[in-house]
Amino acid sequence: MAKTYLEIQKKIAWAEEKRKKAAEEKKAMELLKKELEAQEIIERQRSRGEILEKYLREPLLLTNEEIDGLLELMFRSSFSQQQLDKLIAPKKPPVAKAVEAEAKTVEAKKSVIM
Repeated sequence: MAKTYLEIQKKIAWAEEKRKKAAEEKKAMELLKKELEAQEIIERQRSRGEILEKYLREPLLLTNEEIDGLLELMFRSSFSQQQLDKLIAPKKPPVAKAVEAEAKTVEAKKSVIM
């Protein structure tokens, strides 16, 4: 089945047009993905802000710096860190757990050396 030069040129042009449309669709999907991710972040921040304000007395009287300092104090304790680790650990993928364990081992070795 011999193809003519013109038929081949038409197929090439058709394929190129199809590629361009696919690239445009991909770009549109990536933009939509970014927008949805941004909306998720905003919603998560809003929701967590509501949770925080529920536990603050007179939240309107406190500055952001004061709240930040309070949270820093609360989360600085080893107990708080252990509780966070317990909440986070089961949700991490196995690869992330292995990398984190290796990093802790390296840090432990550094502290012994110093």
